Amino acid sequence: MDALRRVAREAARKMGLQEVADACGAGACAGLATACLLVLAERLLAPGLAAGVLVAAPVAVGLLAGLSIGAARWPCLEAAALAVDRRFALAERLSSALTAGEGAMAELVRADARRHVAPIDLAVRMPLRPPRLWVALVLCGVGASMALLVPQMDVLGWRARRESEAGRRERVARAAQAAAASLVRLAGVGRENGLERSAAVLERAAKEIASTASAGQTARAAEKVGAALTKAMDANSEALRLAGAEEREKLLRERDMQLGAASVVRRWRERVGARGGGDPTERGKGSEVAKDGGHEAAEPSQFVLSQGTPERPAGAAALEERLVAAGPAADAALARRDIPWRYREVVRRYFSPDESNVR
Repeated sequence: MDALRRVAREAARKMGLQEVADACGAGACAGLATACLLVLAERLLAPGLAAGVLVAAPVAVGLLAGLSIGAARWPCLEAAALAVDRRFALAERLSSALTAGEGAMAELVRADARRHVAPIDLAVRMPLRPPRLWVALVLCGVGASMALLVPQMDVLGWRARRESEAGRRERVARAAQAAAASLVRLAGVGRENGLERSAAVLERAAKEIASTASAGQTARAAEKVGAALTKAMDANSEALRLAGAEEREKLLRERDMQLGAASVVRRWRERVGARGGGDPTERGKGSEVAKDGGHEAAEPSQFVLSQGTPERPAGAAALEERLVAAGPAADAALARRDIPWRYREVVRRYFSPDESNVR
């Protein structure tokens, strides 16, 4: 009985492995065909998906499905015995012997089955063969490999739009970091000169700008920062109008620091294309009255033909950045009174980053 069961178990194992191989081959074939189509779509449309994932995912799903189907088709001992009977023309001797009960007749049936099964070598007579769809499997594998060699075409322009959006986000991030760093430096110079209130305004503006990540956040930050700087510059202009000689120099330093911050914010807004909040640098024009000793600048003659605002030179932005960077050193020299008094106003005007305000 043990010999008969051993033959049936061996036949069941081989038949089960063959079912798993056939099912896995069919699943892998379907997965490779799907991967071929997905890779071709990715090459033509460029949706931004990794080609390796497009190949590995459907093949893995196909193999798992094949394993599940093969395991479900794994035969039992009785089914394997019937298969051996049919394959080797045993006239149901093996299946009858496995299901026979006790008694002399059952022993005769088992003895007859052992005598007919003994010369059968299942390793030779029932070998494992390749999956049924092995030719299709090879063709699908070749097709998927060739699909990977197709160059990117980006028919619908999706890739170009993604790269443009990524570049815009990177430019926004770089501009925000540079503007925040400049405002922090100006705030540090302001604290060194005792301008605590304006320094706090600049530090809050730097945090607001540094926290921007999307277009909506950039627009809201531009509005908040512009409103805060405008309010601070209005307060400075009012204080300059009422200030005495003792406070005037400190207020002028505060005004110059605010103009520097406004120029930084204006360049940041130009780089990121932010709207709203107004331009704080326009507030500096009203403070020129206090800067020029309380006298309004003369209006241009009506007989002079206006040429309009000239275009900014190509290197104007770089020059402004250098002037803003050198501004703290000039402010420190003014604070230490290392510059003779007759040249202080000239130095202050030269290092003011708002070029439109210099008459």
